[in-house]
Amino acid sequence: MRTTRILMVTILAAVGTSVAQSAALASGGTGSSSLTSPVSTSSTAAVAPSLSSVTLPVTDVVGGSPVTGTVTLTSAAAAGGFVVALSSDNTVAATVPASVTVPAGSTSATFVVSTSPLTNSQSAMIIGT
Repeated sequence: MRTTRILMVTILAAVGTSVAQSAALASGGTGSSSLTSPVSTSSTAAVAPSLSSVTLPVTDVVGGSPVTGTVTLTSAAAAGGFVVALSSDNTVAATVPASVTVPAGSTSATFVVSTSPLTNSQSAMIIGT
């Protein structure tokens, strides 16, 4: 079986400025991978939560095996929760739900990355916004 390599990208907005970071993460294996984005502001006003990181617990996966990812916010979600949109640039190799909701009062939620059995190694970029 061939492996599927998954690239994670986190995009967040902080105090009116877009900040984009990316990291190549191989999904599957025994290692752990994460991408975090520190956000700072000089304002003393409360800042609404934003997407801080998208993580996978492993570094390589055999196609056909699911992987559980986690989205983490900069602070707890407000009433009604915080929706993080998810997408994959290669749905042949890996798919994700259209979104995941971080429940009110929580700072994280999990989602499943489904991978497909492949005849050759492929990559997929998973995007959270």
